[in-house]
Formats: sequence, structure tokens, C-alpha cells
Amino acid sequence: MVVLPSPNTRFVEGWPALLVGDTLIISDVHLGLEKELWKEGIRVQKLSEYTIEYFRKLLETVKPSKIVINGDLRHNIPVFTKKEAEYVKTFVRTGEKYGDVIIVKGNHDGNIEEIVGNVVDGVWVGDLYITHGHRRTPHYPTAIGHVHPSFPIDMHFKREFVKVWMVSERVIVLPAFSPFIVGNDITKRENWLGPIASKEEHFHIFTLDGFYLGKV
Repeated sequence: MVVLPSPNTRFVEGWPALLVGDTLIISDVHLGLEKELWKEGIRVQKLSEYTIEYFRKLLETVKPSKIVINGDLRHNIPVFTKKEAEYVKTFVRTGEKYGDVIIVKGNHDGNIEEIVGNVVDGVWVGDLYITHGHRRTPHYPTAIGHVHPSFPIDMHFKREFVKVWMVSERVIVLPAFSPFIVGNDITKRENWLGPIASKEEHFHIFTLDGFYLGKV
């Protein structure tokens, strides 16, 4: 039996979201992703609007009293557009309808203070420390993002990647919240990005629906 490294903690079934008591934790929202895709010649629109609506549906499902956004709320670095700033403000206001919103700064969040005001490098929720995962921490157990974990599923004629949870004795790695980011193949250890995930010996892997895929 695999036990999460913090009591009163559970996955939100079917969502890339974690609950500690009635505090909702998500990571790697990446608002403004469409700008980068446009630069690469991929003509897409309204990804951020869809992501905000996806967040609203999660809030309606969970009805938390507090929300922690664990890094990379915005995507483009080092600068942000006026449109991206509006997406960020709308996302935060959507969460504030349910309770306080705490923003943990990630590696894509340069100058985000200019949009949202105060941000933190990490925060305790109960006995679980929440930090993005791109920097070291002395605090454990911890929940991080940054990795964007995914796992390959072999089907009859193709291989697909699905978002997954990574769980060790002291670290929980959240899947990317963005509906448009599946992530990195974590069967390859070099994709355990950052100084926190990369130091773990192994992880247990779960799908968003809670199906256990084994250990890597």
C-alpha cells in the first residue's frame, strides 16, 4: 500500500489537483502558452480562456476554502503581455470567489508581483510544504510542480502519454494543471526536473483517476 507523505491529503479524482483538508493545490497553469505556440507557427486561440473555465469547473466540484497555485501561473518569460496579465488577474479573481489565493513563485513567474502583488517561495499547508520545485528546500514532506510528469501507455497501434502523480516517501509531484500540457516522460530519470525530484531514489506513479502504474 502506498501512503501519501502527509495525512489529510488526497488527490482530486480525475483532476490534476491536490487537496489538503479543504485547501486546493494546483501547479503549472502556464497562462499565455498560446503566444509561444504562435511563434512556433501553431495557430491556436483561446487556450487561456479555456484554462480559466477548466479552473472554474474544478472549483465548482471541490468548493475549497483556500487555493494555492504552486508556481508557473504564467508562461512567457522574461516579459508578459497586457493580455497575459489580464488572464492572470482573471484566474486569481476566479479563485478568490471561494477563498484566499496564495501564489507560490515558479521559474516562469518572473515579475508576476507586478500583476498579482505578493507572492511566496513556499508555504506550509498543514504539515505539507508547498514549493514549485525548481529550487532546493530544507522542508519535507513537500509537494512540488515543475516536472510536468507523464507516463507512456502502450495501446494496440500507438503509444500515448497520460498525466500522472509521482509519490515518494517525502515528495508529491503534481501533474501540470494546464489542459494543454501533458508533460515529460518520467520513465526517463533525466526528466525528473529540478533539485528536489532528481534527488529522490524512486517514485510510485498514479493516473489522475488513481490507478496505480507501478514504481519508477
